[in-house]
Amino acid sequence: MILPYVKKIFFVFLLVCVPQISSAAFTINTITYNSEEAIDIVIVGDGFTAAQQGSFDTLAAAVPGYLFAADNPPFNTNQDKFNFYTVPTISNESGISYLGGAQKDTALRTFRNRSGLPRYTGLPEDARAELRNELKKTFKKQIYVIMIINANVYGGSGDLDAQDRFISMMQTMNYPTYLKYLVKHEFGHSFGDLADEYSSTCTPAVIPEHLTFEIMDKDNVTYDNVNDRKWDDIVVNPQYFLGANYCTNEWYRSSSTGLMRALGNTLQHNELGKILVQNRIDEDIAYNQKVESYQVDGPMTLPSETDRNIRIHADNSVLTSNLTCDNLYIAEDSNLDVEYGVTINCNSITALGTITYASAPATTRSRRGGYRRYGCKDSRAINFTRFATHNQSMCVYDVHIGNPPPMIEEIKD
Repeated sequence: MILPYVKKIFFVFLLVCVPQISSAAFTINTITYNSEEAIDIVIVGDGFTAAQQGSFDTLAAAVPGYLFAADNPPFNTNQDKFNFYTVPTISNESGISYLGGAQKDTALRTFRNRSGLPRYTGLPEDARAELRNELKKTFKKQIYVIMIINANVYGGSGDLDAQDRFISMMQTMNYPTYLKYLVKHEFGHSFGDLADEYSSTCTPAVIPEHLTFEIMDKDNVTYDNVNDRKWDDIVVNPQYFLGANYCTNEWYRSSSTGLMRALGNTLQHNELGKILVQNRIDEDIAYNQKVESYQVDGPMTLPSETDRNIRIHADNSVLTSNLTCDNLYIAEDSNLDVEYGVTINCNSITALGTITYASAPATTRSRRGGYRRYGCKDSRAINFTRFATHNQSMCVYDVHIGNPPPMIEEIKD
């Protein structure tokens, strides 16, 4: 069965591995735990009443079996690289709300008919923030969230945006006939960062307007099969089939069919999809092995080593010493204040929260009674860091403007 024209959604939240934990609003239960470096998957429910919690538990327990089934490579050979948890929620009513129509009183207030597409599901921003913030109190590593909504209709969703790899979420309905196929297909989005490979009329009525070209341009599809032959050095005998990303005549896929194009008993990821998913597994494990997470409000000194991935999850953390690392990640709703004179030297910086550099005095009195101006003359810089020699300063740039190369300015009288 070819997936109908519906976008899938995978949101994002923060976590770590621990057995059963109670947060202020949620209880986190462990299904399977393999190691601290393993990839965390949390299954969240919505639309299940108190009397229906047993149904959620049964569905959640089945998810690992869906993903690790013998016919779902490469997951079936990587079972020991994943941890599974559940977050049950209790709703006053069973089901899912319909945007613009009937409303259900559910714990997370999930809804369908997003962007006017009945099968396209969504989560209100305030509910998403509450869930993220509660989980953030306990979990520190990246996590992938699978949400099961208690609605006996076909549907799901996925926001194709992998910039925030710290929390990635998919939603799928409890549609009995296709739930196991939907889980595998949707997880291809939220984990593998794969685009849909089915096609339709490729019009705004089909593609939610917030899906930009950059978001849709994933590794398993291409818009240009002449100049941008993405798969020539990845798969054996690469092929380029017209039709993907809901379009019949613009985007190309790498095989005639596969799990991102259709659902069914015999379908699995095509050759390219398997390679991309395995790469993600390997990348995440390697990343987790080097992760050091910090949830410190106030002044802190971080280890300054090249081969480290530093993650900050705190509302008011203050960096008091120079930091060198491989990757620096500032979680959403987190803040890092950098003291004046402190430098950050990391190969990459992802700031979903904020990095604020302490302002230095614009002028200082010289020995001759005049004023000496310190700083950076580059208009693109947001601040500058002054070196201890007192005769040089380095420009400081916002991470969102492309990290121009540092400029060293001599201080003039």
